[in-house]
This record gives sequence, structure tokens and C-alpha cells, in this order.
Amino acid sequence: MNVLSIFLMNTCNNSCWYCPVKGFLVQPEDGRVMELPGDPGPPREREPEDSPGWHPAFEKFKGTVNVLNNEAILRYLDAFISPQDWVIEITGGEPGLYPHINELLTSLNERGYWGVVKTNGTLPVHKTIRFQRIAAWHTERPTHYDLMLIINTPDGLWKEKEDYCKSHKIPYEFSWFISPEKKGTPYSLNLPDGRGLNITQMHKGINSLCISSSGWVHGCHHEMGQFTREVSIFDEELKEPPFVG
Repeated sequence: MNVLSIFLMNTCNNSCWYCPVKGFLVQPEDGRVMELPGDPGPPREREPEDSPGWHPAFEKFKGTVNVLNNEAILRYLDAFISPQDWVIEITGGEPGLYPHINELLTSLNERGYWGVVKTNGTLPVHKTIRFQRIAAWHTERPTHYDLMLIINTPDGLWKEKEDYCKSHKIPYEFSWFISPEKKGTPYSLNLPDGRGLNITQMHKGINSLCISSSGWVHGCHHEMGQFTREVSIFDEELKEPPFVG
């Protein structure tokens, strides 16, 4: 099984200093489209606290972001991403800021895709049959979720959050940086072939690709150094994704 991550937005309604993708986020006033800043310079010229989530691949994202639309996304998926071979991760930024998130989820469900929505749970992402909403609890308690992801925020209130989930019978997991020994409620995505996929560890040992909010298709997460601008979902003549194992 392969994983396709779709970064719907490079914008978030939170600004958590510990966010692993903070260095990629922009905060335009309209929350939709913005030109990314210029070349941030090599890592040695930047202090770590300037941008905790900064990555050398950041400079390759220069250009317009937050320009995805459902028509382009679905056209590319229909061409190359089979529901039988791929699980889809909807993420960001905050995917709840994407203006057509619920229409997109409806279309993905109708096409037979399975997956997750990684969100902070504070914006109205609708519940669907095939996509589980994993809501990270930072400071504001999520209100739209299927699984709560407890984050060890600077206020150190993870135990209170755990107690809340237990008392309200909410499925939950811990973020990886609380403690490797900490485990919440076992929670898996049931795939069509009967297998259960641990949705909090989706990328371990799995081939993965990303679609950025600019529309570029590239290797994901630990393969970000292999980012390419040769494949875009907006190409008139679509090209196969640059497979990265």
C-alpha cells in the first residue's frame, strides 16, 4: 500500500512554535494565496529558533502556494492514483482552511479512496465513511474529529487531555514526542483488503508521494530533498508521478 499526502494549504489558523512544518507555512491575510518569501539562505546562516520546521527543500517551494482546486486534484488522481493501491492523507497547514474540503472528501469517498484528514479539529471538516479525521489537540480543544491526537504542548497539560478523552470515551493517541511508551486507544484504518493500517504511523515502511499546495508532485517527508518541479497536477498533458520508494 502506498500513501499520497495532499498538502491542501500552506496556511494554518494556529502558529505553534513546535510545528514540524512551520517553516513552510505562510500567513496571508486572506488565508488563500500568497507568494512565498525569497531564498532563506543555507542552514548555517539561520538560527534554529528562526523557523523550527525549516528544511533545505523550502527554497524549492518559492512561488505561488494555496492554489489547488478539486478539479485538478481529482483529474490527477483519476489518471495515476488507484484507490486499490493508495491511501490518501489530507494535510497542510490546516486543511480545514481549504474552501472546498468537504466537496473534495465527498468526491474521494465516491471514488473509493480511503484515508485520513490531519487537522487541528477547530474548523468544520465533515465526517465521512472512508476518511478519518485525526485532530491534534494543541491548546484549543478540537470539535471536529474521529481520533484525538494529544500533543505535549508547552502548557504541559497532556495528562488533563488524556483524562478528558477517557472520561468522554474519545479515541485518542499521543504525539510521538510525549513518550515512546505512551499509547492511547489502538486505532486503525480498515482497508478494503481487510488489513488494518496504523493511521498515526502511516509513512513507516510505505512508499509515499506528496502533492504540494502549489500543485507539484514530489517525494514526501524524508524524501523531500528529491523534490522536483517536473511534474505538476496543472500540466495540460499530465505526467506520471516521480515515484520515490
